[in-house]
Amino acid sequence: MSTQQIARASRFASVVPIAAFTLVVWCFGPRASALDTNETIPADSRVVSASIHAGASAATVTRAAIVEIGEGLSVVRFTGLSPSIDRRTLQAGAAPAAGEAGEIEVVEVEVRSVPLADPEAEGRAAEIESRLEAIAIELAAREDAVGVISSQIAFLDAIAARRGDDARDRLGGTEFDPGAIERQLEFFATRHAALLAEARVVQREQDALERERSALEREQEALGPIVRERLVADVVVASSDAMSADLTIVYRTAGAVWRPAYRIRADIDGATSRIEYEAVTSQWTGEAWDEMTLELSTVDPSVPTAPPPIEPAFIDVRRPPPPPMPAAEAKFAGVQAGRGFGGGGGGDTRDRGRANAAEAIDSGLAVAYRLPRPVSVPSDRSQSQRFRIDTIENDPRFLFVSRPRTGAPPSLRATLENATDLVLLPGRAGIFVDGEFVGETDMPAVQGRGEFELFLGVEPRIEVVRQPVVRNSSTTGLFGGGRLVTLANRIDLENRLPRPVIVELWDRRPVSRDEAIQITLEQLSRPLDQDAEYVETDLTRGLLRWTIALGAAGTPEARASVSWTVKIAHSDDIETTPIPE
Repeated sequence: MSTQQIARASRFASVVPIAAFTLVVWCFGPRASALDTNETIPADSRVVSASIHAGASAATVTRAAIVEIGEGLSVVRFTGLSPSIDRRTLQAGAAPAAGEAGEIEVVEVEVRSVPLADPEAEGRAAEIESRLEAIAIELAAREDAVGVISSQIAFLDAIAARRGDDARDRLGGTEFDPGAIERQLEFFATRHAALLAEARVVQREQDALERERSALEREQEALGPIVRERLVADVVVASSDAMSADLTIVYRTAGAVWRPAYRIRADIDGATSRIEYEAVTSQWTGEAWDEMTLELSTVDPSVPTAPPPIEPAFIDVRRPPPPPMPAAEAKFAGVQAGRGFGGGGGGDTRDRGRANAAEAIDSGLAVAYRLPRPVSVPSDRSQSQRFRIDTIENDPRFLFVSRPRTGAPPSLRATLENATDLVLLPGRAGIFVDGEFVGETDMPAVQGRGEFELFLGVEPRIEVVRQPVVRNSSTTGLFGGGRLVTLANRIDLENRLPRPVIVELWDRRPVSRDEAIQITLEQLSRPLDQDAEYVETDLTRGLLRWTIALGAAGTPEARASVSWTVKIAHSDDIETTPIPE
């Protein structure tokens, strides 16, 4: 079957779900089932496309074949299906192949279990099972060999130590024989080296057996479970003429995942950045995905399609609880109600076991990424592949965020734009700044054409020092005699980078939770930021923010400072919680 034919087959004219197949009224009269009365035509099918669902460990697979069928009813059998197919999702489509005349329609489609008719695969599965058992025996034997060698080495070391003690005892006496000691030492060294060499040989054999076992286990997983039956999809079609037909089946199967991965490359001097959006994929469906179209879907079929209901809320008159009953009366009441003494008070169980996941997925709500060229993904859970989804170029806005109260150095923050219609899913992102890898961060979910912020790493060459707070306390005439606490604050900044930078500086002031405590912010050396979002949210919570431009290192503008004073006043009869610095 040519690539063009398969491509035509994937664009089938009509798709008929198994739950609502079309019954064609033809000229054949009543029948029990074409699946039982017609001989099957084998379809030499292959996977032409797969769509992996994010977060569901599942994929929607499309198989296609071109089959020669006769006039009337024909049963076409698709084999090679994943053993984890979800039978409820099976669909089929049929259309005349290119250049063919006539009409064709799907009548019925069903997944069936049939006797395993692949003796080669069955024989290979038996060979793998037998070899794995033999490897287990061989590994156990080598474990025993390692134990024997270790015991021999320990025994040899013990004898050598004993001989050494005997030699020291005879040293200087008439029985001392240096030649005998030299021969003993040579024997111990030679035997010790031989045992170590044996151990190395056994270790190499163990490593080779482990590698062979891993390879066989991967092949065994790709073959699927060793069973006497296999799954097939039988498609009944009705044709007005004998023809060459394009047939497809579509189904969902477990055993495939993909997750997003990102590389973010920032050029600070050039004020540019590039987001490399990639997908890390793997599949273990047991099917061959060779040179097929791969789609990466953002829909999760396990997510309910409807929002949960809102339960009603009620307000009632508060009534005092009844006085507790005496112990004896409470015990008697419990027995009367079926509690205690083996009673079965189970409570309301109406909501127990209610299903909370829907199987039907509206594909119109899904966003899928189709890779630009055919790919191959082997059925091997231990292997994963990375595919580039897109590269997003943009002109970011860079600034450094400093929160010196926390003790952390300033961090570079980039405001980036997703300048595409793609949805960026949450995932891990490797950060490269000026070509150097600086670490990883979490990528947020970003809709198409949306902005987002990422921190790209710290910059110790921007020095931000928060000076110790100067505290003064005095009495006032407020409130008929009161206390006034004054906090003097100062932060110094210096840029040691060879280029100008912008620093977003954050600090805080105390906020009063009682009108009896008055707190004012005075003597600001620089005005606070005034954008509406900051003023309405963070400023009301006592968070202070300045945006400060610093010149390149060595210029007068490379240094700056910010100072302010906080005054806290209350009457003498008020005791406050501790005043933070």
